[in-house]
Amino acid sequence: MKYLYSCLILFLSLFANAQNIENKDTIKLNSISPGNNQFDDLKPLKEIIGDAQIVLLGEPTHGEGNVFEAKTRLVKFLNQEMDFNVLAFESSLYDFHKIYETISEGDSKVDCLKRCIYPIWTKANEFQGMLKYLVKQNTKLEVTGFDCQFMSEYSQEMLLGDLFILSEKLNFKLNEKELQFLNETLNYLSESFDVPDTYNLKHLIRLINRFKLKLNRLDTHKIINKHPVHLWQQVFFNIKEVATDYHQNHPSRKSREEFKASDSNTRDALMANNLLYFIKHNPNKKIICWGANTHFANQLKALNNKELSSFVPMGRILKKELGDKNVFIIGSTCASGEYASISEKSKTVPNPPKESIERRLISDSITNAIITLNKEDSLVCSALDYRPLKGKWGKVFDALLFIKETKRCNLYQGDFNYEEELEDLNQVVAKTSQSRTSSYKSIRQSDIYRTILGKIIMQKNDEPIPYVNIGLKNDAIGTISNMKGDFKLNITNKNLQDTVCFSCIGYKIQYHPIKEFLNASKSEIKMEAQNYDLNEVTISVERLTAKKILRKTIRAIDKNYSQKAYTQDVLFRIESEQKKSSSKYILEYINRTFDSNGYKPRWLFMTSVKEDRQRLATRIANLDSTGRFQHKFRPIKLKYIGFPAYQDLINYRKNCFLNPMKWFRYDFQLSDTLKYNGQTVFRIDFKCKYPSHRSTLQIRASKYYGYMFINMADNAIVKIETYTINDKSKIHNAVKYKAYESENIWFERDVVLYRKQGHNYFIDYAYHYDNWQTKSSSERFGFKATLLKSKSFKIPKTSTTVNDDFWSTYMQHHRYRNKYQHQNIKEFSKN
Repeated sequence: MKYLYSCLILFLSLFANAQNIENKDTIKLNSISPGNNQFDDLKPLKEIIGDAQIVLLGEPTHGEGNVFEAKTRLVKFLNQEMDFNVLAFESSLYDFHKIYETISEGDSKVDCLKRCIYPIWTKANEFQGMLKYLVKQNTKLEVTGFDCQFMSEYSQEMLLGDLFILSEKLNFKLNEKELQFLNETLNYLSESFDVPDTYNLKHLIRLINRFKLKLNRLDTHKIINKHPVHLWQQVFFNIKEVATDYHQNHPSRKSREEFKASDSNTRDALMANNLLYFIKHNPNKKIICWGANTHFANQLKALNNKELSSFVPMGRILKKELGDKNVFIIGSTCASGEYASISEKSKTVPNPPKESIERRLISDSITNAIITLNKEDSLVCSALDYRPLKGKWGKVFDALLFIKETKRCNLYQGDFNYEEELEDLNQVVAKTSQSRTSSYKSIRQSDIYRTILGKIIMQKNDEPIPYVNIGLKNDAIGTISNMKGDFKLNITNKNLQDTVCFSCIGYKIQYHPIKEFLNASKSEIKMEAQNYDLNEVTISVERLTAKKILRKTIRAIDKNYSQKAYTQDVLFRIESEQKKSSSKYILEYINRTFDSNGYKPRWLFMTSVKEDRQRLATRIANLDSTGRFQHKFRPIKLKYIGFPAYQDLINYRKNCFLNPMKWFRYDFQLSDTLKYNGQTVFRIDFKCKYPSHRSTLQIRASKYYGYMFINMADNAIVKIETYTINDKSKIHNAVKYKAYESENIWFERDVVLYRKQGHNYFIDYAYHYDNWQTKSSSERFGFKATLLKSKSFKIPKTSTTVNDDFWSTYMQHHRYRNKYQHQNIKEFSKN
């Protein structure tokens, strides 16, 4: 009887809690779509959130697509209805301070946001509404980051360069070893999230203290290297603390089973510190935070879980520092469906227990809602990685966003769509149109009589034409076509007798009366190409920069150049002099090369190169003083032939100008667009400001510069040419280099050409010339490459004798008879 009485009391208590959740504290949501701008259902949040300065919006696992959409709608409500004006992401602190600097250099805001915000969000289709809103709001909703990690693009590409420049402005110069050490440190922090056991943490702390000593002497608000002193102090604090955590605790080495919640204590403390740093310097800002439930939680000791009781999340730290009422936490939970980030396999949400919050809401036929939680109610909930946990959830979150059925995140595969942002389009058209002197005006929604839809294609092959100017002949109303050639043009009833003009450089202008479009649901406009006696002009909606093109090129390397093992026959030709007789000769040999890595980045030149060679044939011919053959080629057997000095700079990109970590050492310039081998290419010139063997692949370089051609169609590098002037002072045995002494300059020239074979590019031709001892030149002619399944290669122990017919096949290479002229030394030395 006593047992039945206890059960009855428990049932009544649970029923009362369920009633309490359903009737009093449940805000049913009419929609979670980010496109829904009617916020009547969310208005009760105004009273619940009150005067809180910070609202934390959590998510269970970073893998719930419609949670992203629901949070986007909440951000819009908080921004528009409650005057929250900052959105802070669980993303790198340093990166968000680079946005406006790079926008001023010509980068678009959406590109900058994608470099700052972690790709678990930016690459998700369900996050695109948030991106669009941030671009549209511009300064009305500021963005920042609070994560201590250095995972985003700006950290990877620009932080080392910024620290180098900062050291010079602080009047102390980092030497080469210190730069290399900083480079390695930032690589560890941004790529491996760990440091080796042999890592010299004390050296890092000494190096950071040198910076801090200089910075502490300055006013904290003084701008140095484009940012205030207090930002640099915060960045160095993060570098030191994160490196220390990785060195002492090695959190990334632990398996999922070994990793405990308390292993995140350092990161959460740093994230809270970064947000408090932002608040200190922006005391009047109202902030929305976007991140994970686990980081935003408050008192995890309120849950009956021993592991979680030792974890101190950033939400707890913020509540203690700023006060409970100043920080409002909204966690998220889902009752069913699938979840997964863009790079993961789908997982099914476990069925919630009968006594859980999720099950009660389902039984009450609630689909989407926000539930405010009582701090004293004992409940079961699965908001933390879908583990059902019992406890006082009102002490963990102030409220809970409930979504009955979640959907996994999907990869976004389109281009960012500006189509609906008419004001933004008008600004773009005003900047890019070469046929109009005034910008297009926008039409009020109430004045729109009709929207004309259409697609613009080429007359010759029906390919879409992007960025066509479309405007009325007698009014300033207009738009442009998007990347797919589609457009929509709003008109008023006053425009019905007007004419639409279609204009684009490279095509004949067309005029069509508006009446032609009124009876069609979607019109198709075919434009005819027109030839001009002008150099080629490239039109783009956003200003192209050399670094912007290079970023796309680097991202496309995996697609353009094989990442699998391959073999390729290569004809080598070396023209040189014999040391004793000074007679000239040409040496040719054919290798069957095998590369087990493919085009994967290698850290240092001539190290870790997984390449073997099978010698197929070798021959030699003497030359007279004019460079003519004295005799025919004769076959020879050589045990060893020196490695020809060509450099496959794409393969070695970790140690040259294709490594963004080294960009602070270079100047880049987009100098031209031109035709090359039937392709339209960008020409990008580069010059190394601070040459060393770590940034140029040249051991003694004092000057290093060159250019590259990048195919506009697929962002592939098709040609690289480099010039190196070597430092005389670094030559250990100057007597050995007589040519250098007599001509007062020692230089090298390299040319590498790439040709597409099937889906990938491989070396087609490489040329090297130097004026060392013998003024030798070498050429490499690449033939058909074959991708291999196996990564093993056996060099035959015996070689076969070949005849002239064997050589004739290899002499058919289309560049075999081409000769590059040797560089004029005097002209070379001027550069």
